[in-house]
Amino acid sequence: MILVLEIILASYVIFLIGLIAGWVRVERHGEISDSPRLYYSIIIPFRNEAKHLGSLISSLKSIDFPATKFEVILVNDHSTDDFLNNLSGLPSNFITINAEGQGKKSALATGIRKSKGEVIVTTDADCKIPEGWLSALQPYFEKQKARLVFGPVAFDQWSSFFKKVQQVEFASLIGSGAATLQWGLPTMCNGANLAFLKTAFLEVGGYNDNVELPSGDDEFLMHKIYASAPEKVHYMKNKNAVVSTKPSGNWNAFFNQRKRWASKWKNYMSIENSLLAILVAIFNLSIIASTVVLMGKFYLSLAILLILKIVLEFIFLKSVLNSLTRKLSITAFLFLQICYPYYVVLFGLSANFGSYSWKGRKHQL
Repeated sequence: MILVLEIILASYVIFLIGLIAGWVRVERHGEISDSPRLYYSIIIPFRNEAKHLGSLISSLKSIDFPATKFEVILVNDHSTDDFLNNLSGLPSNFITINAEGQGKKSALATGIRKSKGEVIVTTDADCKIPEGWLSALQPYFEKQKARLVFGPVAFDQWSSFFKKVQQVEFASLIGSGAATLQWGLPTMCNGANLAFLKTAFLEVGGYNDNVELPSGDDEFLMHKIYASAPEKVHYMKNKNAVVSTKPSGNWNAFFNQRKRWASKWKNYMSIENSLLAILVAIFNLSIIASTVVLMGKFYLSLAILLILKIVLEFIFLKSVLNSLTRKLSITAFLFLQICYPYYVVLFGLSANFGSYSWKGRKHQL
């Protein structure tokens, strides 16, 4: 029993070292001074986001990029609130359309069909966009010839402990997605900061093979484009391109969001990604088991491996949060050291049963 735990924890320590090394390997491509050659279409699906649209549009109006080289397409996914009050006086390159079909993927697909751009850029309606966003994307598509780029997402500055915990946990997802990509295993990205060539989207069939799934518009697309051109998928490590969003305001919203995210793993088409999800569950079960064992009897080897785990996770998360222009909350980090293994197991199990609510719609698992 102890030997098995030692082997699993040692493997996890090696995995963490790999994450740190992968994160360090991510290249940063600086902005270029040349005028953009490509046209960029920003697609934003929204449903009942009246309270957020004002700040989103304000940030979009501040984008430091030639207005003749981009458009913003706001796609209404059957909203029932008073969103129209926030959509008056838009610039000429901003348009609002209605989704053809229901759900986020249908809304995105509608926007892509109506778009003029060679590059499709997506974000969410509850986000705020940095002014250098498109300038940061430009070198990837116009110099590196990228087919898909995913970028940094962080929560708005926060004060409550619950929101600090969410920021640390969310940073681990952002950093892990960037780091694993460097080792040839694309795992996670976020549609709040995602860009891809329209031709690449069409070549892999867009969302056709997973349109019935409420989530996964970002990750499934990344996996398909990576399979066709692995060297053309990049993470944009740039402090000027951090898209900010809002953390969940309460436990119920948090639970539904994380359950929705976790529900994607069983639909991965890649064996490697499915095995990685299982491996992460095994790692966290071993951490729980090791903690229980140490409460009954002290084993130096287990204690050392757990300390190494904590130190390596601290190094990794501090570096990722620094790139997101956020600080690492020590209290939130220590809290997650205790709770996170149970959290992973909880959502890994709950993602296979019951249902969750999202945007006023209930989805059965």
